[in-house]
Amino acid sequence: MNHEWIAQKVLESYLFIDPVLEFMRHNENMTYKITDRGNSSSFLLRIHKPVTEGFLGIQHTLEGLKSETVLLQELGRKRVLGVQIPVANRFGEYVTVCRLEDMDATIYATLLDWIDGDTFTHEEENMDEIVYAIGVNLARFHSFTRASAVLKDLHRPVYGSEKIDSTLEKLRHGVEINIYSMEHYGIMTEVLAQVKGLMSELDSQEGAWGLIHADIQRGNIVITESGEPCFIDFCLSGYGYYLFDIGAHLRNLKAKSETYF
Repeated sequence: MNHEWIAQKVLESYLFIDPVLEFMRHNENMTYKITDRGNSSSFLLRIHKPVTEGFLGIQHTLEGLKSETVLLQELGRKRVLGVQIPVANRFGEYVTVCRLEDMDATIYATLLDWIDGDTFTHEEENMDEIVYAIGVNLARFHSFTRASAVLKDLHRPVYGSEKIDSTLEKLRHGVEINIYSMEHYGIMTEVLAQVKGLMSELDSQEGAWGLIHADIQRGNIVITESGEPCFIDFCLSGYGYYLFDIGAHLRNLKAKSETYF
């Protein structure tokens, strides 16, 4: 299946004047930067077809994608964070359904605003200020999702103990095809059992669970010209422990920067 041909078919659903496609990457989604030479504006096109079926999840379903657009719209409308705002297609819909009859396939796609800036590298001159701002934005995001009634029952992934159990089942397949040994699988099982124990402790704490980004990493933080860190790629966002986001970002930081975060 020609991926660029699919992207061109999807673009027919949008009101571009003279679009130029620039392939970016293909993992959970297939992504393109779209530059409309007609008005010099840029967008991010996401075709929700993961590179492997192992990445498939509720986030790739029609309802899951609609829920993600609701999250982004709420964050933008309430000015909680600088995020990529969903762009409607020519039919007024935020999730484009493209039926490829020749291939008997249905493709979902979304278009988002483009945020100009550079990916967070941890080598920026004003590192301390940026790290502090990331912490502030993450706290603002969590506070908003905790309080928002609109975001309580979205169709999004759930990162609880059942997720660990299903992950262990998938990992067991690695033993069957000799990627790693049963001994290594046993180590994974022990570690994840400890994680489940920590989850149980968090369950007893009020306000520990809610809607999270779930993929806070350097590649998903864009630093704008004004120095504002913006979170991008909410593809994996779902319901989990707020500490998940905090712990994920702490892995990005050098020891001397953790104090500012």
